Amino acid sequence: MSHPLAHTGFLTSPRTPRSEKILLVDGDELIGAKQNRVVNISILVGEGKRIVIPVSCVEHGRWSYRDRDFRSGNRSLFAKARASKMSQVSSSLSERGTRASDQHAVWQDVAEKSEALRCESPTMSMSDLYDGRAGELDSYAEAFRAEPGQRGAVVALDGKVTGMELFDSQSAFSKYLGKLVRSYAMDAIETGKRKRNTPSEVEVQRFLDGIKAAAGERFAALGEGEDIRLKGDGFAGGALAAEGRVVHLAGYEV
Repeated sequence: MSHPLAHTGFLTSPRTPRSEKILLVDGDELIGAKQNRVVNISILVGEGKRIVIPVSCVEHGRWSYRDRDFRSGNRSLFAKARASKMSQVSSSLSERGTRASDQHAVWQDVAEKSEALRCESPTMSMSDLYDGRAGELDSYAEAFRAEPGQRGAVVALDGKVTGMELFDSQSAFSKYLGKLVRSYAMDAIETGKRKRNTPSEVEVQRFLDGIKAAAGERFAALGEGEDIRLKGDGFAGGALAAEGRVVHLAGYEV
């Protein structure tokens, strides 16, 4: 069994002279406390609100404090593992009303990635994997820039459409793009392929149609809005909706 502290964390949105909210994005890494962790769902936290956030541990071999606080790791769980975690959380919500992942499966994904990339980490930490390939990941991130007005992207690896990300504003997408590129680049590096194979428009549209056709199960969000879980034939996804708009949506082929 995993340690119970591996599944929870606290966040308080600051009180400011003007109304501000914090968006936590599914898969974002939090560094600190007794283990580094990733957020299990996207959450919109209102001003001055204190909530318990569901997380998964991505550092199997550390059980002691480095410091008492969390900080952003400026990384997201690599795409392949995030897709699996998204399916696990959807099943957990549907079956038990909780937002839990399969912690051992998450650890296994990190261990397998470490082995594939031949990266040594004393604590089996996801952050060590990213640090070990920082140069390559930076090259990927520098190669992509958001287009004017762009709010999302469909991503393909080796010519195969594998996922998508959509935000409700250009600024939110632009800020997240670096994390998104690095998360998929971790999977691209593992394949070792360097050919640029672009999927056809038909293939991209088929993927998007699959996301649109996926069954949506709605739950009250932990913060503001609704948590919508998407399930379809070969697809998994999740969305956060608030104030009549989709704040964030992610979908994967599984």
